[in-house]
Amino acid sequence: MRVELDVGQDISLDDIARNRINRKPILDYKARILGNKSAAGGYSDWLDPFIKQYGPRKRCLSLGSGLGRVESYLIEQGFTTAIDAIEVCASVNSEGRINEKGVDFMPGDLNFLDIQPDSYDFILCHGVLHHLINLELVLHRINRALRPDGVLLIYEYVGEDRWQFSDQRLSVLKKAFPNVAFTVPPLWAVPGFESVRSSDLLPLVRSVFSSVCKQEVLYGGAYFPFVTCTPDKYDDLLPEVVRLDEACARDGTLAPCYLMGVYGKAQETQLAAHPWSDEQLDARLAPKTPAAVRVKRTLKRTAIWRALRSIKRRLA
Repeated sequence: MRVELDVGQDISLDDIARNRINRKPILDYKARILGNKSAAGGYSDWLDPFIKQYGPRKRCLSLGSGLGRVESYLIEQGFTTAIDAIEVCASVNSEGRINEKGVDFMPGDLNFLDIQPDSYDFILCHGVLHHLINLELVLHRINRALRPDGVLLIYEYVGEDRWQFSDQRLSVLKKAFPNVAFTVPPLWAVPGFESVRSSDLLPLVRSVFSSVCKQEVLYGGAYFPFVTCTPDKYDDLLPEVVRLDEACARDGTLAPCYLMGVYGKAQETQLAAHPWSDEQLDARLAPKTPAAVRVKRTLKRTAIWRALRSIKRRLA
């Protein structure tokens, strides 16, 4: 949990904007396959079609809200006037948080989510479920918290755990881009609880919500591993990468790395919890890290490091 808090407090809006998955060719591609006919911008690539079809909503909940950027966009676009937001980093990332009066931030560990049954018209899971290990309980309680006519929006990474991409996926990419060197990140370099059970997520979501699925788009099987395993000097290839991504999604050559799904309230169901030994949890949540990296992570938790990072951001 301490590592997850450290990762959360280090994120800024500038960091998000610089992320390679937010490059224009990828945003334009997502806008097209997710139903947005206008140019991509902000969060319009995936939110605008949803807002138009399913809004407005009264009582709304966001899980893992981060800086509140998506929640603020929903309020600005008239989808709702207020959103409850549960966030593990609620007490430590306030410096970078968007100042949106309609978002009520509450601290909480989503692995032990407990929310009132039949209490929300809309629940948002944006980039949070793949950080959780107690997925069976969480999905059960999300479904229970929806009102009978409620809507759940899931936008999540569903690829390989900890970005350890399969040989088959890398083989397709290497064949398409023979002059590009692909390097899978070592386990210790993948921060916090990132993608701790991501490969389980899609089948679990479908086991609960397949009967009430309103929309489901799967993609990212090529572009996400490309931007994760290559340096940004290859960004000029992104138009070709997204064309490969679409072709692979269409013919099933590659499993998806992203899910954008809209679901209703399903019949009450309780998934069996996954049994974890201490050794299995240690292997997933605390992979062996080189000593130099451990020292650096310790330094990053000090007040001096944070002060220097804050000064660097202001000067940038």
